[in-house]
Amino acid sequence: LTAGELNDFSKWELWTDIKSTDLESYYKIWNIYPQLRFCVQVQSYEDYPVVNASVKLYNDHELIFESRTDNTGKAELWADLFKDKTKTNYQILISKNEVDKWIKKPFPFSKGINFATISANCTSSKNVDIAFIVDATGSMGDEIKYLQLELLDVIDRIRNQNKTLNIQTGSVFYRDHTDAYLTKMSPMTSDVIKTSEFIKNQFAAGGGDGPEAVDEALWITSKFLNWRDETRTKIAFLILDAPPHQNQSELDKIEKAVKLASKKGIRIIPIVGSGINKSTEYLMRSIALATNGTYTFLTDDSGIGGAHLKPTTDDYQVEKLNDLMVRLITQYTSVSECNHPLYENTSIIDSTLEVKGQIDINMSYYPNPTKGIVNIKSDSPINELYISDLSGKSIAKLGGNPNTLWKYNLSNYPTGIYLIRYYDQNKDRWYSKKFILIK
Repeated sequence: LTAGELNDFSKWELWTDIKSTDLESYYKIWNIYPQLRFCVQVQSYEDYPVVNASVKLYNDHELIFESRTDNTGKAELWADLFKDKTKTNYQILISKNEVDKWIKKPFPFSKGINFATISANCTSSKNVDIAFIVDATGSMGDEIKYLQLELLDVIDRIRNQNKTLNIQTGSVFYRDHTDAYLTKMSPMTSDVIKTSEFIKNQFAAGGGDGPEAVDEALWITSKFLNWRDETRTKIAFLILDAPPHQNQSELDKIEKAVKLASKKGIRIIPIVGSGINKSTEYLMRSIALATNGTYTFLTDDSGIGGAHLKPTTDDYQVEKLNDLMVRLITQYTSVSECNHPLYENTSIIDSTLEVKGQIDINMSYYPNPTKGIVNIKSDSPINELYISDLSGKSIAKLGGNPNTLWKYNLSNYPTGIYLIRYYDQNKDRWYSKKFILIK
């Protein structure tokens, strides 16, 4: 199977444009609108990212959204995600190991990132929890067969890249209310063979009426799957080819599930197959944003299955789904620790190395490593250039006009690996280069 990724955090301006034009009509269908975003960067006094801290957004004294910091020390919070509010007195509370810190007047992302420094240990948990939520209705045979064949390989590759990780896996299969079952769950376990055997015993059947019980599967996953509290990351791959029902009860359950997933720090990563329409694309991209995840989709390049919908975006890279899943898990589990720097152990490489002979733009950037300021120089003008964190999330846009020389100061950011992302208009392709921030 072949697939692509749309990380709307990495192209936030593009997302804000298309959700108000191409995808605007779907907001009222699903009653979810990721627009008013607050991004919080939490680091220790030793300049390392603080992972798995609780971050809460209040409107006056009302708690409206909760999240947890990810492996880069960032948390995403959303106001007015499911309903409009009249008050606008926002405050953010950060908590870690009984240490609290308030941000009394936070910036929405349109005005910048909110930085907070707290007293915290610079090491992070080795625990990684991964779930596979799978639509098991009749049209999902190819995708289920893929999981049955490839799951062990995906997990083995992750373990081999970082042998210190304590990985648990679990799975939830679902169909619809009139089928043989609504949901089946395999609890989280460190024995990946158990999860693999559970998946191997499943098969596709039922369905046939369009919408399926996506809402129930998300709720079961968020509420009842035994996620560990102390983790480096929690990931739920949602593999589906049909939308949920649109009754108010189903919409309410999606809201509850998404909010609970965010509260627990569960990243929902949809993997959508053939049969997805634009309305479902909007919903899945919104759920990914709301839970600090990313949107992925199968493509026609493999020749397997029915025709797959091309998402509304400017450009994306086609990968083997196996490689894509490994890459995402690696991005979301890689951390910088005081005793074990990440500098030489990351699998993130300059993407320019992957397309030899196709690069018209030569770029240099220095110093690398840097203690704050990075200078970037290209031999040809570049229209769009961004600084991103290790997960590909944009933290700064440099300039608004074609240029060949930039300077950016990352002194406020924690130690770690960052990416320079730029768009080559001649090749109609995005590229990235890696640099290191040390303190």
